[in-house]
Amino acid sequence: MSTQDTDTFAEIKAPTNPFPGLRPFEFDESHLFFGRDGQSERLIGKLSRTRFLAVVGTSGSGKSSLVRAGLLPALLGGFMTSAGSDWRIAILRPGNDPISKLAAAINSPDVFGSEDEENKALQIAITEATLRRGSLGLVEAVRQSAQPEQENLLVVVDQFEELFRFAREASRKAKDEGERYQNEAAAFVKLLLEGHSQREVNIYVVLTMRSDFLGDCAEFWDLPEAVNEGQYLIPRLTRDQLREAITGPVAVAGGEITARLVTRLLNDIGDNQDQLPVLQHLLMRAWDEWKEKRLEVEVKDGDETVKKPHNEVHRGEAIDLCCYEAVGGMAEALSRHADEAYNELPDDRHRRIAETLFKALTEKGEDNREIRRPITLAEICAVSEAHAPEVKKVIETFRLPGRSFLMPPAGTPLDDNSLIDISHESLIRGWHRLREWVDEEAQAAREYRRLAETAELHLNKKAGLWGDPDLQLALAWQETNRPNQYWAVRYHPGFETAIAFLQASEKKRTDDEAGRERQQRAELEQAQALALAQQERAEAERQKVQEQQQRLEEQAKAASKLRRLIAALVVVLLFAMTAAAGALFLYGRANSAFHAADKARADAEFQRTIADKETEAAEIYARQAVDSARVAKEQKNLADRKQQESDESARKAEEQKQIAEQQKQEADKAKLIADEQRQIAVQQRRLAEEREETSRHLLYAASMNLAQKASEEGDSSRVQELLNAFLPASPIPESGDLRGFDWYYLWNHNYKDKAALKGHTNFIQSVAFSTDGKTLASASRDNTVMLWDVTTQQNLTTLKGHTSYLYSVAFSPDGKTLASAGDDQTVKLWDISTGENLATLKGHTRQIFSVAF
Repeated sequence: MSTQDTDTFAEIKAPTNPFPGLRPFEFDESHLFFGRDGQSERLIGKLSRTRFLAVVGTSGSGKSSLVRAGLLPALLGGFMTSAGSDWRIAILRPGNDPISKLAAAINSPDVFGSEDEENKALQIAITEATLRRGSLGLVEAVRQSAQPEQENLLVVVDQFEELFRFAREASRKAKDEGERYQNEAAAFVKLLLEGHSQREVNIYVVLTMRSDFLGDCAEFWDLPEAVNEGQYLIPRLTRDQLREAITGPVAVAGGEITARLVTRLLNDIGDNQDQLPVLQHLLMRAWDEWKEKRLEVEVKDGDETVKKPHNEVHRGEAIDLCCYEAVGGMAEALSRHADEAYNELPDDRHRRIAETLFKALTEKGEDNREIRRPITLAEICAVSEAHAPEVKKVIETFRLPGRSFLMPPAGTPLDDNSLIDISHESLIRGWHRLREWVDEEAQAAREYRRLAETAELHLNKKAGLWGDPDLQLALAWQETNRPNQYWAVRYHPGFETAIAFLQASEKKRTDDEAGRERQQRAELEQAQALALAQQERAEAERQKVQEQQQRLEEQAKAASKLRRLIAALVVVLLFAMTAAAGALFLYGRANSAFHAADKARADAEFQRTIADKETEAAEIYARQAVDSARVAKEQKNLADRKQQESDESARKAEEQKQIAEQQKQEADKAKLIADEQRQIAVQQRRLAEEREETSRHLLYAASMNLAQKASEEGDSSRVQELLNAFLPASPIPESGDLRGFDWYYLWNHNYKDKAALKGHTNFIQSVAFSTDGKTLASASRDNTVMLWDVTTQQNLTTLKGHTSYLYSVAFSPDGKTLASAGDDQTVKLWDISTGENLATLKGHTRQIFSVAF
């Protein structure tokens, strides 16, 4: 961008839509940029004094728009009188290759580059090599470009916080990768700082940065000092300024807007200044709907609410509430518009690619803040396992004119190295579907990191393989997310180790379950065999009893025959006795028959003897029959009992089998319940952690508001009390440190110029704060180091031992040791608590100008 760009002001025409949506205002839209009166002048004043300007503000506060549509036109209009109006402006975002991006920006056609693509590529390569040669590489590159003496180069680094993001990203992938990027980031910062601080060529530097990343500036030498010197914190817009930002573009574009809609918009915004991009998007949509009237509006029809076409409802020529309601209002306009693009995708595959794309481009930081994460087109293809034309189709759908959800803007050609990004963090907060995706991605990342860390411990024999419910949760995560190496490297480099651990855990569970099934099967077979054996024994007993019953029946039949025989013998005996009686009668009548009668009597006696014997035998047989019948009955009863016992054993065996089956079912059910309870417990723990984190942030915000109020009222002790509550527990701040720009601003403001610390008798060459901010060390040309209590401004102790001027002093990270060095060519280490000289380091042959831990 050069001075000839000012000619475009003469060619401005009324735009089709005066609102940019989520993207920032550009240079050629400065005539539509309202509500920031006087801010561009203050930016110019600060930039003129320091040649380094850090435009700082919250997400959505308008940093990029203020620089592009406010500062740049003012510079090209000659408002910085000390520098004139001849400017070459190189705009870049650091991304994941900041020095290469700087080389490309310097060699754009509007700066020092060629229109010819072949020459441009060569120029970029030469410039990049020059930039990498040393800290004065930017100065050298400008010299090589033969910039006229009266011209100025302005380097605008938009979204400077990307530098910190990509440094952390690289360190996640691998240690050497993290160190490489950290070194490149440090070199990039050094190029900017050296470029603006020298006066041989006219180089100015402007950064835009989110205020919640201010603390990260301390990662680079001299950057905090430069930011403090050249910082411009974007102020909040007043209600009148917001009104101007709404009505001004409408008037320039030849439209009208009703007063009631303006009031509604101002009330919607309220104190939420981070909603400015959402407001711009809503106004863009309302303008289009005012022109096209293609949507439906909910209206009251008696007691019912019905939807009617907008063109039937709209009355008048101005943009009105019906346009606002048709697009969804502040709460829904952004989400509906994004869903509209999502639903336009041709099929489910493209929608899955869109989900993977937006999950890759966004993330929720450790402090739950929304973070953009630009990546290249090639990386998106790898993560989503899709071809470039498919991914480009999705990107084009979301960056059509009037949408601008993705960057680079519509019309910019895409290749594998193109950096894709969402246009603003507001999209994460405003698009309901994306908010759910971000939460799902954060949960998936937590589960993967836990898996990968456990896998590393297992590899080092410090943890065992997983079982349920951990294993089941991990397998469900794998099935749902289907991760690959390209996705996983973003969160933890040990993907292959993690998957191998998961597979080994699953195999162990399968083997264990197979073993348990074998054992249960063996136990069941054993129980079945026992029941079968009992049934066989019962059957044998039953057969034995039947045989005994059969024998008893035969014996009973024999006894019955015997009884019939005895009865016959008794009849015979009666006949015999009758015959004997007849014989005796005949004996009395006739002597002639005496001998015959004697013989008959003898025969009858003989027969009676035989009958007596047979009767005795029959009685014996009868008694035996009765005994046999009794024994047979007893054996039958015994057989019946054996049968009952056998039946009872079979029934018990069947019951045991059913109990075993029931116990197995109950065990499976208990396992499912345990899995569900585990998942519920995990969710409850996660919700509790999120609630605790939210409470901490709310407490922090409330405390900072109270501290700000106390500062304005001059109550320094109250400010100190509120600020001290958020000092880290250890000298080295941990990841849970909530302190942001507001804390450091209030801390510096509370102590700035509050007291003059006097005691040295010569120039003070260096000062340093302890890591907890409570102690200050000062090194002087009077050969001493003094330690001061920051709160009371009292001198704690004076460290003596150097024999000449002191130039540098530094605290150790744990705050227990102090190092000092100077003109006597030695470094001395001091114990902070006792003031004792711990050691004197010798070896330098000239003055020592700097020390650091």
